[in-house]
Formats: sequence, C-alpha cells, structure tokens
Amino acid sequence: MKERPLIRRYLLGLVALLFAFLLWLSNTSAPVEPTPVSAPVAYAAETEPSTPSPPFFFIENRGQAPDAVRFHAEAAGHTVLLQRDAVILRRSSLSDSQGAEITMHFVDASPVPTLEGIAPQPGRVHFYRGDAPNWQTDLPTFGGVRYRDLYPGIDLEYQGANGTFKSAFLVAPGSDPDQIRLRYTGTDAPSLRADGALVLATPLGELVEAAPVVYQDMEGTRVFVDARYDLHSDGTVGYALGAYDATHPLVVDPEITFEATVGGSGPDLAHGITIAPDGTFIVTGETLSNDFPTVNAFDDALAANGADIFVFRLDPETGDLIYATFLGGATPVPNADDARDVATDVAVDTDGNAYIIGQTGTSDFPTLNPIQAANAGGQDIIFAQFAPDGTLL
Repeated sequence: MKERPLIRRYLLGLVALLFAFLLWLSNTSAPVEPTPVSAPVAYAAETEPSTPSPPFFFIENRGQAPDAVRFHAEAAGHTVLLQRDAVILRRSSLSDSQGAEITMHFVDASPVPTLEGIAPQPGRVHFYRGDAPNWQTDLPTFGGVRYRDLYPGIDLEYQGANGTFKSAFLVAPGSDPDQIRLRYTGTDAPSLRADGALVLATPLGELVEAAPVVYQDMEGTRVFVDARYDLHSDGTVGYALGAYDATHPLVVDPEITFEATVGGSGPDLAHGITIAPDGTFIVTGETLSNDFPTVNAFDDALAANGADIFVFRLDPETGDLIYATFLGGATPVPNADDARDVATDVAVDTDGNAYIIGQTGTSDFPTLNPIQAANAGGQDIIFAQFAPDGTLL
C-alpha cells in the first residue's frame, strides 16, 4: 500500500528529533536551564554539576552576537556587551517588556585595544541558530576580560562573580590615570551620592558604580590612595586621586551594582522585611500612594480613606516584583482614632508563604476564611497569609 505523505513527514520528524537528542547527549555533560542572550539566538550552557546558581562568565563572540561585540555576559537580569570602544550594560524586566540600556564610551582611548579572556572557566557554551553551518559550538567561557593598552600604560579588566560586575583600571608605573575619561549615554547626567558612588538613572532604577577603591601593592603591603569620581564640565567622568607613588602599579577598582526603588508618589513606609528560602525579599508596610506598583495583586487599588497595607515580594538579583498588592478597607470604623490599615511585621515559612500582622481601623477590611469577620470597633488586629505567588490564603 502506498505510504501517506503525512505519515512519512511524521516519521522523518521523529528521526530528526532522535538524531538531535543523541547529538546533544554526546556533547553535554551537565546542562543547566537555558538563559537568553541579547542576540536573537538559542542558548545552552554546560557547567559543573555542583554549580549552585547561574554563573557570571564571559563568552567570546564568534558570530552569535553583533559584529561589534567582542565578549558578552548574562547574569541576574543584566546583559554586558564588551566592544573595543565601549561597554553596553542592559537591564531587562521579566515582568514586562520594559528595558534599560546604558553605554559607557572610552573617550580618547585607543581605537583598537586588544581584548582577551582571562580566568578560563570549566563550562562550554553552544549556540544553535538556523542550519548547522551557522551554529557556534564548544565556545570557552572566562571569568573576566582584559582590555590591553586601552590607554597608554593602562589596562581595563572586567570580572564577574555571584551576580556582581566589577571593573578595574590597571595603571602601569609612570602612566597617567588622568587619561581615563568615560562618557555615558542612555541616562541623565551622572550624579554623585553622599557616599561617593556614581549614580546613573534608568527607567528601571539606578545603575550605581560604588565609590572607587584605589590602591597600590608595595613590598607585600596594600596602600590605599584617596580617590573620588571627577565630573568634568563636558559631561565626561574621570578620577581625582590623592598622592601616590608613581613608580608602582596603581589599581582603580569600583564595583557596579543595580539598585531599584519600590513605591508610589505618596508616602510609603516599610515596617517589616523577611527573606524567603529562595532568597527573595518580602516587604510589608503602609502606603498612601494610589500609584503604588502592583503585580499579581489581590487588590490593585488604594482604598478611598486612610492608608492601605502593601505587601510585595522582590527578586534581589533581577529587581523584578514577583507580586505586589494593596490590602485594606475603605470605610472607617465610627469614632475610630485612626482609620489606617497598617502591617507592622512579616514572616515566611519554609514553603515561601508570607504571614503579615498589623492593625486596621476600617469596618470593611477584606477577610478570607476569618475567625472574626467584622471589626469590633476602633483598631483591630489583622493577620493574613499569602502564597508564594501572591494569592491571599
């Protein structure tokens, strides 16, 4: 009997899947969950079986990213693209399509510095895109990247560990650190915080470069040098250093972090915080903001009278809100001295359920499976339990 075309295609598809599986099995020792990179490619990585969390490593570009990129890295919701003339820092929000990008340009630097991977890592990365001739496989990974001779006598080194991203300018003896000039685009004008940190505003929060730590290692002793960021009138950023020994190498070492704020345009007060077993933060308090951000909310609107309770769960690595909700009533109890709804503390169990406690001065405070459904007058105690996804239990 003549074979039907549909069955033939189905069988061929099964053979192709089996072949792909065997190919993967022969090349993968310990796969981890795929992580997307900025380039539109499929991504798979191999790491040691004991790796507790996604590592921060750099991958040389061999066709999987735009041509200008020499190395790239992904970690904690951030993408780092290293080009010869600039470094691009991207931050993405998993809760929506919003993103932020800042580019740091090297002003008056060498147009062709040598970029090389340092601190080789045990993992290998494969990119599968389109047909097999377009795949990039068995790419090495590195714990850092060094720009050699970015400025005369000055190298720049990037390293990542545990989700942090560090840079260090390595100044050779006799070289002038005043050559270092950086220009940032994709942000408002850089500003300095009281602690000396450089702050770059983005739609998703602040990109912060900690106050520079500058030191020299001389005869087995680390000697620290006074240093601060220098904001020049042309908008570039450099470093202002105190006295140091120009006959010894100098290291300028800030750390880059991402800081986010949560709140609305009105008063927001946090009264309790706890850390869930998975490392996420659960925070509770009170708010008068009708635009307090809500995600997977039990109640997404501020009540008409007084303050409402807020509860939110935050991933500290990505800055994403897992859930954020209002909780409160709208009708004050007659003759109540205080019609606010306030959460004063929060705890969490081993399953990630959050428990909040506080007080209410409203007669219509929302209840679920209550032991007492109505306010007895004045300020009553409230107790609530939230599931890990924000569902009120």
